[in-house]
Amino acid sequence: MAGGLWARKVQLGRETTAGTAVAATTIWRGEGTAIQDNREVTMVNEQIGIRVNTLRSYIAQLGAECSFASTPATFEQLPHILEAAIKTLTPAADGTGSGYVYNYLVDNTANNTIKTYTIETGDDQQARHMFYSFVESFTLTGERGGAVSMEANWIGRDVANNAFTTSVAVPVVEEILAGSGLFYIDDTDDDFGDTRVEATLLRWQLSVTTGWKGKYTVGDGRRDFLFHYFDKDAFSVELTMTYEHCSDAVTEITAMENQTPRLFRIGITGSALSTSSAYSAKTLVIDVAGKYTAFGALNADEGNSIVEATVKGGYDSTEAHSLGILIVNELSALP
Repeated sequence: MAGGLWARKVQLGRETTAGTAVAATTIWRGEGTAIQDNREVTMVNEQIGIRVNTLRSYIAQLGAECSFASTPATFEQLPHILEAAIKTLTPAADGTGSGYVYNYLVDNTANNTIKTYTIETGDDQQARHMFYSFVESFTLTGERGGAVSMEANWIGRDVANNAFTTSVAVPVVEEILAGSGLFYIDDTDDDFGDTRVEATLLRWQLSVTTGWKGKYTVGDGRRDFLFHYFDKDAFSVELTMTYEHCSDAVTEITAMENQTPRLFRIGITGSALSTSSAYSAKTLVIDVAGKYTAFGALNADEGNSIVEATVKGGYDSTEAHSLGILIVNELSALP
């Protein structure tokens, strides 16, 4: 009997040692494609007096990937993507409050340490797992009238048939609602979040290529990648935004023409925390230091003129980080 679509799921386990597969400890509350086997099969060309090609072949390199399809972002599960993309951390308790602060900063001068995962996907016919998995790229998008969406592309060492870990609880999550956000733009001699920009931002999308890659070697007796490394040339942060064509947008167009660095902050709050301290509600804060690289031609939306802006994130000597994503939830540790 064929596997059922209803039975498909994605389960995650946080690896203690990178590359050593672990049992799953949580279910991903979204859609995820099946793991793609990227082993490289080479058919050998030869001339041996036979009219057709032979079936001589070899597999010299192993690898795998898995895409987490766009799904509503939640305060509880977005950290899994960020742990495998930006850095792994121990959340800080919010003083005497019930909140825990996960602050993911892209360090400008030192490599972060990321968390690797074992990912299980499949259905009631067969499950497969991919180990030594980390995030190659991810996207967060805020659209009017909906939740912020998250999606991620993972790569891993290899894939193999493996039964699902049983009795994994479905976590309780809360969606991050785009309409609950506040938007700020500041000069780089100020701080993130000083200057509120109102009635301007209609849509935003943050696209990050993490720079993490797998390193293959020929002196260690293995065909999969031996370890992961950071490739500066592959790292990229891009923030695209749709503005009402108002006075604030005109100011930003001038900043693009003058190539003035800017600090962008998007802050979104959710439900109230059980106990308040520095934070009173679940929170997502995205900070990007960058410069505008383009403004599109005027377009229209519901009777008003709009314009799309593109920002390239990067290092500025006055800022401690080029990208920061902070999440406050009530989890003392990720499951």
